[in-house]
Amino acid sequence: MFFDIGGTELLVIVVVTIIVVGPKDLPKLLRTVGHFVSKGRRMAGEFQTQFNAALREAEREVDLEDTRKTLQSVKSLNPVTAVKEEIAKAVEPVRDIGRSIQADPAFSSASARETPPAPVPAPTAAAPEPGLQPAPMPLVDDPAAAPQPSEPIKQGPVAPAARAPGQGEGA
Repeated sequence: MFFDIGGTELLVIVVVTIIVVGPKDLPKLLRTVGHFVSKGRRMAGEFQTQFNAALREAEREVDLEDTRKTLQSVKSLNPVTAVKEEIAKAVEPVRDIGRSIQADPAFSSASARETPPAPVPAPTAAAPEPGLQPAPMPLVDDPAAAPQPSEPIKQGPVAPAARAPGQGEGA
């Protein structure tokens, strides 16, 4: 039950209270106890309300901080920056190789002593077989000129529909 007090124990408390206080002052005592109980409940309710308000305020601050962090992360999301970082990651091995080549004394002295490459001999034309001669190439006066036909273009008879009006056979 209430404060882990059973029914018989409560009955004993009521009987002792009636004997000690007396029936005449019992209504005043019960009214005073009721006021104290109501004040205690009111204070407990106010405490609970203030506690819940403080809890909500703390949750709002946490939510506000999370929102700020999210906005900062969104602002920092610049696609150009991400692309630059990826390119830097991809180029880094090449830079490492270049640094190791520059730092290697054997390679730098070998490149200083390096001689120019030997000239490559020009390819020789294949010797023509005896008795075969190359085909003669036609001479062109101006290579940029428009090509001209070797024979004039022939035109066929004029179609009847193409004749002018009034030039028919009977006219």
